[in-house]
This record gives sequence, C-alpha cells and structure tokens, in this order.
Amino acid sequence: MLLFEVDHLQTRQDLPGAVAKAQADIPAAEQASKDAVATMANAEVRRNLLSEVRSALSRKANALAAQIVDAKKAAMLAEVNGRAAEKQPPEATRAWREYHRMRDELQQVRDTLVFTSSWLFTDAVRDCLVKSIAERHAYCDLVETRATAVRLDSLLAARAVSEKDPGVKFDWGTGTGPHKGSNTSTAMAAVDRIRSVDIKKLESDLATHDERTEKERDGLAVALWK
Repeated sequence: MLLFEVDHLQTRQDLPGAVAKAQADIPAAEQASKDAVATMANAEVRRNLLSEVRSALSRKANALAAQIVDAKKAAMLAEVNGRAAEKQPPEATRAWREYHRMRDELQQVRDTLVFTSSWLFTDAVRDCLVKSIAERHAYCDLVETRATAVRLDSLLAARAVSEKDPGVKFDWGTGTGPHKGSNTSTAMAAVDRIRSVDIKKLESDLATHDERTEKERDGLAVALWK
C-alpha cells in the first residue's frame, strides 16, 4: 500500500483495515528490497570479474607483442646466418614456425580482449545500471510502504482521539497539516529526490551507455567476426 492511497475514500471508510493491509505489505516490500540489493551485488561481482579478466588479457597481449618482435628477429637472423644456397636451414624453419604461432596467439588474445571489453564487460556494466535502477525503486517502495503504515496508524489514533473528544480535527493530507515536518514527510522527501534525481540520472547513464555501445560494436564487429 502506497501513500497516495491514504486519501482514497475506501481507506477513510475502513481505516483499521487499511492499517492492517499497510502493515501486512511491509514484509513483502522488505524482501523485494533485499532481493534487489542481492541481485545488484551479483551484477557488480560479475562486472568486477570481467574487469579483471580484461586487464589480464591486456597484459598478456602486451607481453606477447613484445615477445613477437624478438621472435621475428630470431627467425630472420637464423635464416640469414644459416641459409644454404637454395635450402632454408632447420633452425630458421623452427624459428619462423614459433613466430607464426606467437602471432596467431596474439591475434586470439586481442580478439578475446575486444570481445570481453566491448561485449561481455559492457553488457555487465549495463546490467549493473539496470539492477541499480531496480534496487533504487525497490528501496523507495519500501520506505513509502513503511511511511504509509505509520501515517495510517497515526490517523487511526487521531480518529480514536476525535471519537473520545468530539470536535478535535485531524488532516487527511499526505504532506501538509499535522504531517508536515514529520518523520514520514522527511522520509518521503528523500524518496522523491531519489526518484526524481538519482533514478533519472541512472536512466540517463543507461541510455548513454546503450548509444555508445551500439556505435562501438558497429565499428568492431566486421573485423572481429571475419
């Protein structure tokens, strides 16, 4: 049950039932928020793991690139120094074979690095953004559900006072009157900021990420999948 429902006629007509429903909704909201946090954490673990894999592949590619220079020099020297009149010496043949093996390995590592960086890792980053948005929504729903239960409970208490002391009035408003400046109003102000600022920023980041990823993949796909 959410805060805007406090003003519904049905709520006013059955305030005890509304209080019971609001309190019964809290455990589900708590579980949803907990699940969202866990899901977001799992997404972050995968993103961090792929970041480590990407770094390891980059280091391996750099090391192989340096080794290939030496391997090619060794192959050319072996051919020059030991070449017979019309026959390539065995040492040169082995050296060239090793050079070609290392060159193929470097290409494999570089392709894997591109795939990891521009596909797997970027997908993991996107998943983190999606899960972060879901976690923020779940958190806001939880805070609002709790605030609604407290607000309804206070209204039920106020009704009891008015019944005992006729003439006492209380405000059904959700942000003014006796609730202005209350804990529930303060909590909802924080929720409104999360929804209007934080979540909007995450959604903007997601849109930017998708646009950038599409352009990047378009430029890499032909060479990678050939």
